[in-house]
Amino acid sequence: MAIILLLKSFVKEHQRRKKDGSIYTIAAYYNKRVKKNTEHAPAHGHDLSHLSAEDGARFNQMHAEQHLAKHYDEHALKQQLQDSKGEHDKLAQEADIQEKLGNHKAATKLRNKAIKVNQRMMRFQRELSKLDETVQGIGQMKDKLVSGSGALTDDTIAHANYVSKLGAKYKGRIIFPKKVAKPKAAFIPTHTLSDGVPAKHVEDNVYIDKDGNEVQDHYAEPVAGKADDNKQGDFGPILHEFYHDANGAIAKLTELQDGEAVAALHHPDVGDIDLVWGKEGTAKSDGYGLSKLIKYHPEVLGNLQGLLLTLTKNDDRSTERRIQLESKDHQAGIKLDWDGKKKTWLLTAFEKRLETIR
Repeated sequence: MAIILLLKSFVKEHQRRKKDGSIYTIAAYYNKRVKKNTEHAPAHGHDLSHLSAEDGARFNQMHAEQHLAKHYDEHALKQQLQDSKGEHDKLAQEADIQEKLGNHKAATKLRNKAIKVNQRMMRFQRELSKLDETVQGIGQMKDKLVSGSGALTDDTIAHANYVSKLGAKYKGRIIFPKKVAKPKAAFIPTHTLSDGVPAKHVEDNVYIDKDGNEVQDHYAEPVAGKADDNKQGDFGPILHEFYHDANGAIAKLTELQDGEAVAALHHPDVGDIDLVWGKEGTAKSDGYGLSKLIKYHPEVLGNLQGLLLTLTKNDDRSTERRIQLESKDHQAGIKLDWDGKKKTWLLTAFEKRLETIR
């Protein structure tokens, strides 16, 4: 049986495009390139007497590479994935403890670390999937040469033999891709993250540091004197310094008569909620945001956050674009978009009256 000889040892089935635009499929193939460390694979014990010398040598090579991938690379990579999961869970638990103690900045720093570990776990998982494709693909080729030879089962003894020769540390082929180069424009930080790292604001509570890493931080502080300090949004100046601080946000927005306070409010059924200045409207049935509450519903402003926590979601009256929160005496509307873009913000809140229920 002839086997195609190209540059790589194992290449899965893939497609290519000709100059005329047509697409053709190249079947999985195997070649003469010898993988490093395959010399440590044990003998397979299959009868190869019916194969030519070339096909017999090729079978031995495929067995060795499949054996190495299954019994060393896969075992060791799974161990790294397990270790990373333990690290992630520990960081998440420590963050919860700091949050309960009121150390919000420390909790945010720990959660950012947990996010990076989770990204590493996802990369390990993708590499495991690729490794499984390689093991299965080589197995199918072996089956064509020697029936029933393609399947391999987990073998802790074989893994231990590899570890004794190669070490317990994974020496496989995982290569994390480099970050895509950012525009050549100079990095000008607009905020300082809770762990002291300078970063540039993207949207809401998302920032990018000088290395291009995306980080979520509720306690980032604006860098004084930068042009982006007072970044304008659809509702005016964007204020990030009033995270879960409804009273502070109300005071500042009232002073400015403009703008939005990111995540100033929150609700267990909704998550973080932005408070916007909005428009007071011409009647109770129109207008939106804080300016409307000040004019028509001042009774809710004494403890707006506390009021929201007494309300529960009304699934029957909620839609994909709006959530209705209600109690026996009060009601609030939370919008989930603005001008076609995803955004969670307080539309209105008021005390119910017998003659009016919106």
